[in-house]
Amino acid sequence: MKNQRLRALLGAGILTAAMAFTNIVDAATKYAVTTANLNFRTGPSTSNKIITTIKKNTKVEVISYEGKWAKIKYNNKVGYSSKEYLSESNSSSSSGSSSSSGSTSSSKKTGTVTTDVLNVRSGAGTSYSKIGTVKKGQTVTILQTSNGWHKIQLSGSKTGWVIDDYIKITSSSSSSGSNSGSSSGSSSDSTSSSKKTGTVTTDVLNVRSGAGTSYSKIGTVKKGQTVTILQTSNGWHKIQLSGGKTGWVIDDYIKITSSSSSSGSNSGSSSGSTSDSTSNSKKIGTVTTDVLNVRSGAGTSYSKIGTVKKGQTVTILETSKGWHKIQLSGGKTGWVSGDYIKITSSSTGGSTETKPEIDPDSGNNNNNNNNNNNNNNNGNTEDTEDGEEESTEIGYVTTDVLNVRSGPGTSHNVVTQITKNTNVTILGSQDGWYKIKLSNGTIGWASATYIKIGDNSSTAQKPLPTPTSTPSYVDAPVNKEVMNSEYDKYQDLLTMEKNISNGLKSLSIKSNENFDIEYSTYGNGSWKTASNGATVSNSNSDIEGVKIKLKNAPSNYHIFYRVKVENQGWQNWVKDGDISGEIQVDKSIADIEIRLVVADEVDHMVKETIAVDLGHNVARPVLRGAINGIYDEDYLIREVGKKVVYKLRSLGYNVVETKPNGSHSQSNELKLRAAAANANEVDKFVSIHFNSGVEGANGTEVYYSTKSGSKSLATNVVNNLANSFNFKNRGVKDGSHLYVLKNTNMPAILVEGCFLDQIDMDKFISKGSQAYQIMADNIVNGIIK
Repeated sequence: MKNQRLRALLGAGILTAAMAFTNIVDAATKYAVTTANLNFRTGPSTSNKIITTIKKNTKVEVISYEGKWAKIKYNNKVGYSSKEYLSESNSSSSSGSSSSSGSTSSSKKTGTVTTDVLNVRSGAGTSYSKIGTVKKGQTVTILQTSNGWHKIQLSGSKTGWVIDDYIKITSSSSSSGSNSGSSSGSSSDSTSSSKKTGTVTTDVLNVRSGAGTSYSKIGTVKKGQTVTILQTSNGWHKIQLSGGKTGWVIDDYIKITSSSSSSGSNSGSSSGSTSDSTSNSKKIGTVTTDVLNVRSGAGTSYSKIGTVKKGQTVTILETSKGWHKIQLSGGKTGWVSGDYIKITSSSTGGSTETKPEIDPDSGNNNNNNNNNNNNNNNGNTEDTEDGEEESTEIGYVTTDVLNVRSGPGTSHNVVTQITKNTNVTILGSQDGWYKIKLSNGTIGWASATYIKIGDNSSTAQKPLPTPTSTPSYVDAPVNKEVMNSEYDKYQDLLTMEKNISNGLKSLSIKSNENFDIEYSTYGNGSWKTASNGATVSNSNSDIEGVKIKLKNAPSNYHIFYRVKVENQGWQNWVKDGDISGEIQVDKSIADIEIRLVVADEVDHMVKETIAVDLGHNVARPVLRGAINGIYDEDYLIREVGKKVVYKLRSLGYNVVETKPNGSHSQSNELKLRAAAANANEVDKFVSIHFNSGVEGANGTEVYYSTKSGSKSLATNVVNNLANSFNFKNRGVKDGSHLYVLKNTNMPAILVEGCFLDQIDMDKFISKGSQAYQIMADNIVNGIIK
C-alpha cells in the first residue's frame, strides 16, 4: 500500500579551510560546469570529502582560486571543485575558462577498435559508469560523436560510449552535420613543466595539438616508443616530436621512466599563481574504502601491486595528480588514489608509523583468471575508480525495490532495479553507498542503508503457491422472493421496450395502470431521464447504469430491476430508484429485466452493493508474482481481490470494482477510485492491500474511515485474518489521512492483509493454493457480518 521511498544518505559536513586565497574573483560572476559530473569537495584536494556532484551546465559562483582548485558557492554551500571543469558563463574570453559547444556528429558510421580492450561507458566521459568492453579488431556501428567520444551500437538495443582515439573509422553511411566545436581561452589549472621521459604503453596513441580530445590529431606514437615529456597539464603530457614539433598525449598511456634534475611549474592561469601538481611533504592518512588498490605508479594505467584495507594507517611520501605515494612493508612503495585516503596528520621528519602489510595481489599481470579486466592489458583500458574494486563480501537487499545507479549518489542515473532478498557482491563503498555486482554481471551503486551484509541463500524466500482459478463470469443466485409467482399477476401492468445492439442502447417503460414510472440511464458521462413510455438513450453510447422508480403508485407497489453486465453476468435485483450496473468504470449493460412486486415489506429482498478497490494500478518496475519466490504486492492484491469479488457476487451482493483502466498519475487514480464508489452510491467500500516496512515488521491491520460503521467492519476483518493465519493482530487504525477513506461517502475500510516479509508470508504460504481463497473469505465474512 504505502509507497516505499529509497532514502540515500549523503554525508556532508563542510570543513573550514585554513588557506589563504591566492586569487579572488568577482563574486557576481557565474561559471558553468563543463563535465558530466563534477565533484564538489570540502577542501582543495582529492583527499577532501566529496559533498556532492554537480551536473554539466549547472551555474555556480566562484569565490576564489587556490592553485588548480576553485572555491565555489553551490546551493548555498561553499566548497571546492577543480577549475579545469568550470567555464565563465557570460564571457568566452576570460582567463581560465574554456568554452566549447562540443563537435557533435549524428551520422551513422562504422569503425574498428584499435586497442586491446576498450571500455564502453554509459555516457561521453570517464565519469560515467563502465557498462562493458569491446576488443581489438571488433567492428562497431557509430551512432553519434560528441566531444571526442563515439556513441556505439551494442548487442540488442543497448548503446554505449567509447573514446574516439581508439576507433578507426572504416565507412560512413551518410554525411554528418556538426555543431560548432571550438575551444577558446587558456587553462587555469596547475601545470608541471619538468622534463621527463616515458614509454608508450598502448598500441597506438594519438598525439593532439592541445591537452584534450577536442584538439586536432596531429600524429601518433607506438607502443614501446620512448618520448620526452616537456610539460604535464590536467592529465595530458606535452611531448617532443621529430623535427622540433611538439604535441599532447593523454598521460594514462605513458609510463614515466626517468625525470630530469630540475623542474619548474607553469600555471596557465592569468592570476599568476603557480602550483606544481606534486607534493613531497610526508603525511599520515587512513584508508576510507573497504579495499583500495595499490599501484606501481600514480595512475590507473599502472599495474596493481596489492591492496590496503579500510581503517589501515599509511605514511604518505608524495602526492601527485590526486594520487598518494605510500610506504609499504619491506621498504616497498606504491601509489593509491587520494580520493580514498583521509589525511590525519602531517610530519616533517621520519614517520614512526608501522608500514602496512599489503594484501597479495590476487590479480597480477600473469593471472588470467582474475576478474579485473585491466590486468595484463598494459594500460589499454581505463580502470574503474581505485578503491571500488572487488571484495569477497556478499550482501542482500532489505527493501522491496532498490535502485542501482551509475554512481554513488542520487544524482546518478538509475541503471536497473533489484528486489528484496536479492544477493549482491559488494565491490566497495563510498559515502554511504555500496558498489555492487549483480548475478548477471551488471555493476552499479546502491544505498548501503538497504543492503545487509551476509548471504541470504540459506533463508531464500519460498515460492508463492499457485492460486486456484477464479471465474470472471458469475450470475447472481436466483432471488426466490422477488421471483415469487404470487407477483406474476402484476407484470402486465408494465410494458418495457429495450434496444439491444452490442449492448443496451435505449430504453422505454410504460405504465398500464393509474400510476407513473420514471427511468434514467447513465452513459457517455451523464444521466438521461424519461417517463411513461418515452425512449431514453445516451447519444447511442453504451448504457452503464439504470435507475427506475414509480410515482403516484400505492405504497406497497415496488419496482425491482436487474441488469446483465457485459462479459460479467447478471447482477442481483435492486429496487425503487437505486443504481443497477457499474458506472464510471468502463463497463456496459448487455440486458435488463424489470418486475413489479406488491408487498408491504421488501427491504429484505435486496442485498448491499459493495465497492471493492484493488490497491495499486501504477506500473511496477519488475513483474514478479510467484516467480523466483519474490513477493509482489500487486500480484497478491490481484489474486486475493478477484476471489473477494467472485465470492460477494456468488452470494448475491452487487459489486463495483473501482480500479480504473489505463495509466494514471497516483493522485488522479485515487480520485477516480473514490469518485466511482460515490457515483455508484455503494453501501460499503473495502480497499485491499498488503503491507511493507522495516525489516522484521509483521502482522495484519485494517484502517477505517470516520463514516459510521467503518470501525466495526475493520475490527471484524482484522480479527478474522489474525485468527485464520496466526498473524500478529496489529489492530484497527484511524485511516482518515488516506485519500480513499477520507473521500468516500459510505462506511469504508482499507485492509493490509499482512506484511510481505518472510515472517507473514511463511504463514500465508503454509496454506498452499487455498491461501488466497482463505484470505478472501475472511475479508468477505468481515464486511458482510
